[in-house]
Amino acid sequence: MEAILGDTFMLNTGEERTINAKIVAVYFGAKWCQPCLNFNTRLVDFYHAVNEDIPSDEEKNVEIVFCSSDQNEEQFHDFMQDMPWCTIPFSEKERMNRIKQQCGVVGIPMVVIIKRNGTILTKGGRADILKEGPNSLKKWLEAP
Repeated sequence: MEAILGDTFMLNTGEERTINAKIVAVYFGAKWCQPCLNFNTRLVDFYHAVNEDIPSDEEKNVEIVFCSSDQNEEQFHDFMQDMPWCTIPFSEKERMNRIKQQCGVVGIPMVVIIKRNGTILTKGGRADILKEGPNSLKKWLEAP
């Protein structure tokens, strides 16, 4: 997974964070994108549901990493304020562009699901979350 995403991330508080999760959902979006704004609320609910009752210092079921397509840093910070998950710092444009290319991003919002070993399970994570909600976790964990 580190080969695709790198190994350090940031929370909306500015605190650096590493990922400790069974599944990583890379969320590609932007504040200027209305479908992203609509999806963000569902994604927050999903994140809390799949990680319910897990202490913050223990392995999560799913960690979300936000990879921005915002046009400026102000939009980026405004959009990530309601995100309880990790993000790639806005200043790391090259890293974000490399991740978008490796994940085959062609539009936003998009969610790519990656196993801890770096295997990309699906580029249709958004559809899974919208259709199955927290039940999609079981399918991802059981995938080879």
